[in-house]
Amino acid sequence: MSHSLMKEAGPSAPILAWLAGEPSADPVADLPELAAMLDALLSASLTAVQLHRGLELFAARLHDVREMLVPRLVERALPLPADLFNAATELECTVVALAKGYTRIMSDPGAAVVTQRRRPEALATQALNLLADALWLAGMKGSVPRGGLWSEAHRILHLANVAAGSQKLPAELPRGPVQAAYKRLLALAAAQPEALTARELEWTVRYLDHCAWRAELSAQPRTELETWDYWIDPAQDTGPVATVRRAPPPVDGVLYYSAAELARGATAHLEQLEDVLSNSAEAIPDGDVPDLPAGLPLSDISKLLRCLRERWAMPPRREQNRRRKQYDVEVCIGLRAVWRMKHGGEAAAPIVKWRVVNESPGGYAIMSIQADTGSLASGMALALRRDPHVPWSVCLVRWVRSDSPEQVEIGLQVVSAAATPVRIGFRGSKAPGEMLPALVLPPLAGVRRHQAILAPAGAYRSRRFLLVHESERLYVAQGRLLSLDMQTASIELFQFEYDPYPL
Repeated sequence: MSHSLMKEAGPSAPILAWLAGEPSADPVADLPELAAMLDALLSASLTAVQLHRGLELFAARLHDVREMLVPRLVERALPLPADLFNAATELECTVVALAKGYTRIMSDPGAAVVTQRRRPEALATQALNLLADALWLAGMKGSVPRGGLWSEAHRILHLANVAAGSQKLPAELPRGPVQAAYKRLLALAAAQPEALTARELEWTVRYLDHCAWRAELSAQPRTELETWDYWIDPAQDTGPVATVRRAPPPVDGVLYYSAAELARGATAHLEQLEDVLSNSAEAIPDGDVPDLPAGLPLSDISKLLRCLRERWAMPPRREQNRRRKQYDVEVCIGLRAVWRMKHGGEAAAPIVKWRVVNESPGGYAIMSIQADTGSLASGMALALRRDPHVPWSVCLVRWVRSDSPEQVEIGLQVVSAAATPVRIGFRGSKAPGEMLPALVLPPLAGVRRHQAILAPAGAYRSRRFLLVHESERLYVAQGRLLSLDMQTASIELFQFEYDPYPL
C-alpha cells in the first residue's frame, strides 16, 4: 500500500496496514484479529469514502476465510468441535458487522461520493449477500441466525427502495439485483437449513445463486382464491413465515413471498437429471443441466432437489401440537447401530442418554445430556425408548440445532414402534451379491398400508430385491418395491410386498 494512500486513510491507516500485510497460511487463524480490526474500523471517525475503502478490503479478506472454513464444516458431522464451532460463530458475527458497515454508508447523508461511484443498489446487494452468508454459516454449525439479522435485511431493502426514489414498495417489485439478493436470503430460509446436512446446505447456497431471483415478492396480498406461500413483517426480526403455519398480521407493510417458481425450476432440473441418470452417468455432462453446481453425486442431487421442491412448493405445516415434557430416554444413533442392537442385543451397539423437551403423537424434540452424542445429521435414523420395559421406537432426525458445542437438540419423527433386522440386496447394485443391513417396519395406521424397509442411502436400485432374515431359522424371500416414500442423505424408506413369483 502506497505511503500517499496510507496518509489519506487517516485514522484507518493502522487497520489498512494490517490488511495489506501477509495473511496467515491459515486465514481462519486470523479471525479473532480480523474481527477486532473490523470493529476498530467501524468505530473510527472516517469519511464515507474511507469507510467504504476499508470495507471492500475486509470483504476480500473475509471471502478468503470463508473459502477455507466452509470445506472444514462440510467434512464434519454435528455437533462441531469447540474450535470449529467458535470459528464459524466468529465468522458469522464478522460478516454481519461488515453488512452493517455497508448499510451505514447507504444511510449516511454525506455518502454522496461513494453512491455516485458505486450505485446504492450495489451496496445493498453486497450487504444482503453478506447476511445470506451469515444465515448459511449458522446453518452449517446447526444454529439459528443471530438476533438482528432479519431486521438488518429488511432495513437494507427499505433503504435501497428509498434510494431508488420510492418511500413505499410497489405492488410488484422490479427484478433488480437488490430484490434478487433479498429473495436469495428468503429462499435459503424457506429451504430450512436446520433440516439439511452441511454438504446439502453448501450445495443449496450455490444452487440459489442461479435461480433465487425467479421467486415472487410483493407488497400486495392476493385475492381470496389465491394465497402466498410466505409472509414477511419488516417490522419484526423474523424471516419468512409459512402461511399454512400462521396467518399474516393485519398491519401495514407486510410483504408476501412465493417460492413456487423455484419449485417449478427444481422439477425441470429433476427431469433433466432423470435423463442423465437413465444413461448411467456419474456426473453431469457439460451443458446438459445448466445451473446445477457440482459437489454431490447425481443421485444425491436428485434427492435434495425433491426435498427442496417440496419445501418451496408446499411449506410444511405442523399437524400435531407438541407438549412440553421433561424426562430421560435411551437413544441408539444411526441405522447400522440400530441394526446391530436389534440383531445382536443391546450390548452390540452404543446407547446414550438424552432428555425429551417436548413430544407429540408423531415425534419428539430431545436434548443431549452426555458429552459424547455421536455424529448427527438431518435425515439419519435412530431408536429411542423411555425405559427398558417398552419397545424401541424407530425415528428419523428432522432437524439438528446446536447453539453451543456442548449442547445439541434434535427433532424426531417416529416412523415405527417396532423393527426387524434383515439384510437386503437389490438387482443392479454396483456390488453384485452385496447384502446391506436394513430394518423391516410394520404398517403404520394413517401413514402406510404395507410393510416398509428402512435402508441405507443408495440401497434402492430396482423394483425387486432379495431379503434375508437371520433368526432361529434362515428366511430368504424376494420383495417387490411398491413406493419410495422418503430419501435423505442417510436413509431410504420404501413400502414393499413379498413377491410370490420370484424371477
